[in-house]
Formats: sequence, structure tokens, C-alpha cells
Amino acid sequence: MEQDQQSRMTFVQDVRRVLGGRLADLSERQKELLDRSLGRLLDKGKWTDDELEGKFEMITEHVSPKSHEMVQANFNSSQETS
Repeated sequence: MEQDQQSRMTFVQDVRRVLGGRLADLSERQKELLDRSLGRLLDKGKWTDDELEGKFEMITEHVSPKSHEMVQANFNSSQETS
């Protein structure tokens, strides 16, 4: 169990080092998606800086970019007022 805790602490430190302040700019949806994606990476037990960067890029640029989220929010808003 202590090994799991140490691995998690190392993982969190690596995420902070690699992704840093960019995490603060994420939307709630991006945070949830990135958290799930990083969780799967942590479960592997081994990761690289490139993998951490790749997960961030995949979520923020391809899966759920903020521009898409804004369009979706505007669409949903217009549907509610119709």
C-alpha cells in the first residue's frame, strides 16, 4: 500500500512539473476528462513526461477544446430560450 501512495505522490509531482499553471485554465469538463485520462495512465504504473503532455493536448485540443465548449454552451442556451 505504501508503494501505491508513493507512486501516486510521484505522479502528482510529475503532473505539476510538466503541466504546471496550465491546469488552472481548464474548464470543468476538461478537468474531469483529464482527470480520468491521467487516472488510467497512473494505473499503468509507469509514465513519461511526453505521455502527460500528450494527455493534456488530447483533451484540450482534440476532445474538448474551449472553443467547442463555448459553441455548445451557446447552442444549449439558444435551445432553452426557443
